[in-house]
Amino acid sequence: MCLNIKGLRYRTVWIEFPDIEALCKRIGAKPTSSVAPLYTLPVIHDPSTNVVISNSIDIARYLDVTYPSTTQLFPPNSNALLESFPEIPSLGAGLMPIVAPLICTYLNPTSTEYYRRTRELSLGSKLEDLSPPGGPLRDQHWQQVQSGYGAINAWLAKNGEGKKFVMGDVMSYADVVIVGWVLFIKLMLGMQSQEWKEIEGWHDGRWAAFLTEFTDYLVVVE
Repeated sequence: MCLNIKGLRYRTVWIEFPDIEALCKRIGAKPTSSVAPLYTLPVIHDPSTNVVISNSIDIARYLDVTYPSTTQLFPPNSNALLESFPEIPSLGAGLMPIVAPLICTYLNPTSTEYYRRTRELSLGSKLEDLSPPGGPLRDQHWQQVQSGYGAINAWLAKNGEGKKFVMGDVMSYADVVIVGWVLFIKLMLGMQSQEWKEIEGWHDGRWAAFLTEFTDYLVVVE
């Protein structure tokens, strides 16, 4: 989305989960966590500068600095605000148990095996047992998701009526983060699912409207 918003041409290379670490090391991409260390996507390689950048926010900042004549993801005087843009613990904590088994249905076999094995090892549970549909855990997780969206809605509402984005009328990296979560949930749950239809109706339809604002930026450009 950041590349599309800035109108930059790019080519997408799809990588299977087991190959991410080896690829990152080969092209010189830094780990996104020093604890393990952990290598994650997305990563970009800019052939015009021969620079390799990992970690989404670092990629966005690089694009602003390197291509200043394009739409700025960090508008003037917004760096401190957007750097501190908070995660919503309840949203992630509630969402991931719900979508973890669904993620496997979108992966190729080699990535499915890797994702399931590593996640079940770290979580100590089969993915399908994390949040069984119709059970009390699912209700708890769904309430966490709703609470997370409620928090974001409260922030946006403080800008006043008719203000669509975190910075009011100006689109920024913070909005990309929000819409990324919304799109991810829509794709994982399915647009015809009862869960997604509930989310569409939350907060006077804010989240469906948010996606609409980004429609032109969701197409992969080759």
